[in-house]
Order: sequence, then structure tokens, then C-alpha cells
Amino acid sequence: MPCADLQKFAQAAWDRGIEQVSVVQDDKGIITLILQGTNMSKEYGNVTTNEAVDRMNASHTEFENAEVIEHPRFSYNPNPDVNNIVKIVRTADKTAIVYNAQQGPDLWITGNMDDAILKCDGQEYRQTGTYGLEGFEQKYFWSPDWGQYVLVNYFPALPADAKVVDLCGAEGNPSIRNLQVSNSLPKDFYDQFVSINIGESYTLKTLPKGVQDGGWDYFSVEEIEFSDSNTTVHCDMVLAQPHSYKGYINDFKLTLPNGTELVPTRVDGAPVGEEFYRGGDFFATHFDLVFPKLETTLFTDAENAVMLTGNVCHEPVSIPLQARKKDKVEELDRLEPGEYKAYMLTSEETDGEVRGLRSVELEKFIVNADGSITVKGDTTGHLKDGKYRQKAKNIEDEDSKQIELSLKKETIEFRAISVSSEDGAASQIQMMPVIPENTDPDELPLSYLWGLILLPVL
Repeated sequence: MPCADLQKFAQAAWDRGIEQVSVVQDDKGIITLILQGTNMSKEYGNVTTNEAVDRMNASHTEFENAEVIEHPRFSYNPNPDVNNIVKIVRTADKTAIVYNAQQGPDLWITGNMDDAILKCDGQEYRQTGTYGLEGFEQKYFWSPDWGQYVLVNYFPALPADAKVVDLCGAEGNPSIRNLQVSNSLPKDFYDQFVSINIGESYTLKTLPKGVQDGGWDYFSVEEIEFSDSNTTVHCDMVLAQPHSYKGYINDFKLTLPNGTELVPTRVDGAPVGEEFYRGGDFFATHFDLVFPKLETTLFTDAENAVMLTGNVCHEPVSIPLQARKKDKVEELDRLEPGEYKAYMLTSEETDGEVRGLRSVELEKFIVNADGSITVKGDTTGHLKDGKYRQKAKNIEDEDSKQIELSLKKETIEFRAISVSSEDGAASQIQMMPVIPENTDPDELPLSYLWGLILLPVL
């Protein structure tokens, strides 16, 4: 699309009261927001929209004599999908953090675009500007498609010898710890940090009924991070209560298996012992409980759990802190005999457009002793009732395994993985149909089979 045509396209949106429109670069999936009053054809001349978008983004993310840290590392990031930092750019007078935030049409973007702070060696460097969301806080924008939005936070220049920083919110509470800001960071720097997955939650019972019922109000511990100096318990308080309902945390302690009790040396992310505004409905308040250095083996004992207790929203809470076992993932070229609960995942269409996925349970999915598969009750039309033959599909020049299911003249190829616990019990089998090579995704039928989930019936 030429810039002149984009101007007409944007003007039509603005005439409908929309402040910003977005441009998708089909070859890259990158979206750039265009503000009202932007005259791209005058600024960039007679070029395509994609060329203009490239120049626009480059002018905000590429600078002369800059040190560029591509895909910087960190010791902890509670929301890696949201806080997707793709690079950091440092010059003598500025520091730029560049995000890619995936979003869909007509949706709010979530990301660190508020008044962020970088903390480095005891000093604070406050955000000086942004690129990508001007005016967005007041009104929706219109976007034609999913894509990666280019968002940038600008800060003052960091000291030349700065190696890592903490990225904090407006109140100074860290959200991303030990973010790499130098290419000269020692390769073994992050070896000192070890994390274990906890993934335990406690449903709050004494809160007023919120916007929705049924476990929407809870306190959870996602991870524990160990370093050479301390032990950090990463927590979330998630409330479905109205915005006016205040949060509250207090009185946290760890009780070790030998009876020793420890209190945090500090709490980052939320005030302690006072009510505070949470920032919004359905809002997750992330905070960290920092304790003295402890051994990881305390949290891997299957018989004796470390207990975390505290007060969340004036309710006593208690959570066992034991490392959650990791799942084992294995590719399959054959389904083992047995009965399965089976769910078909297909595109859901409304008024001729895809609106997401829907799940349909099959009446029967049995793998017989001879390897054949009996299917009954698929209302989506992708697997007809009958007895299918299954065989391993040989793939030349690939390590991947495939399963071929055939019924008379119909054949479907799947890539299948089994997800099981450490004790070997299969918990789920995921089967994804193989899309033929050189297939244009836009040419797939609206009601397309995206997957088949199998749960063994024990």
C-alpha cells in the first residue's frame, strides 16, 4: 500500500472517532501505530507503507555509535510473554529498551509503558519518554490483525561500566531482576541464580463476592529463586474484586521442617501492613519475599515441606513450598492400547470469521489391542465414526515422528507428544495435524482441525 493510500485509510478511521490506526507488515508481522495528523506521504515520500514503517521504527530504535544488546538475559521475569524485551540500545546520552508485545485486534496492550525506573548500583534512572503508545491510555486504537507491536521505553544514559539493572515500576518495585545491559557481562554471571517451580495457590475465602465467583481471588507462589546472597519467594495476589477494593499483605514467615521460623529481610512490590490500591479489577499484584540464603534441598524434600504463612487481605494463608515435579515430554509414532477421553480442537467461526477455538468431546476413542482405533461421536466432521488404522509415518531427513490414521480413502497425519509425570504416568497426549507443505494459512478452511487431546481412562 502506498503512503498516500494509507493516509486515506487512516483518515477514514479518524473520521469515525478513532485516534490511532495500525499498520501490519505482512512479511514480518510487525505493527506500528499511526497517530492522528501523521502525514507519512509527506515525511517519507512516494514509498510503500512497509518501507515507511521500517524507517519510522528505525528512527526510534536505531542510533549511531550505540551498543546493542540483543535478547538480553535476566535472572527473573514474572511475565516473559508480556515483558518481551528484544533488545537494549545504549548511547552516551540515552538508554532504550525495545519490546515486542503480541496483541490482537482492538485490544489493550499490556507492557511496561508506564513511568518505569532502572535501578543500578543504588541509583535510580527514571523513564524519560516512550514510543509506540502515545495517547493510547485514553482511547482504543484499531488494528486489522494480530502481530508484534514495537514499543520503546527511554531512560537516561547508564554508567559506562553498568552490567545489569533491575527494571522497576513507578513505585520502584522490581519487575525484572538483573536485566543484562552490557555485552561484556561475564558468560557465567547467571550461573549463580537457580530457580525451582512451586506453582501452588491458596483460594481466598473471606473476601466479598467479586465480579465472578469460583476461585478468582487467590494468593499464589510461582517460583523460588536462589542466589549467592538470598532466597526470593515470588508471589502473586490476584483479586476479582472491584477496583475500589484494597489489597493487604502482612506477617509472612517461613517455617522449616526442623521448626525454625524465618521472616523476610524485605518485601518488594507491595506495601506491608497497610491497605493499598491494586491498580485494577482482575489485577495481579506481584511481590517478592526476600529471605536469607537457604539450600535448595530444603524445598525438594517430598516428605517434609517448608511452610509459608502470612496474611493476605486480612485472611490467614498457608502454602507448602515443595518443588513441583517436571513433566516428561516424548514424541510418539504409535498410540498404546487403551481407552481415552478425547477432545477435538477446531476453529470456531461466526459470521464467516474465525473467533478462536472450541473443544468437542468424542463419545468413544479406543485404541484396540491390534493397534486399530475405534472412533465414535465426533460432531465436527473431521473424524468420521469407524475403525481407523494407525501406522508410523516415515519422514525422510527429519528426526520428528508422525502417526498416520486412515479410514478407507481418508488419511490424516499427526505429530503426537505424550506429557507424563516423573513417575511415568501419562497425563495427556497432544496430537497436532500435519499441515501439507506450501499451504497458505489463509486458504485453510474456517472450521479447521487444530488438535486432538487424549486423556487416558485409568
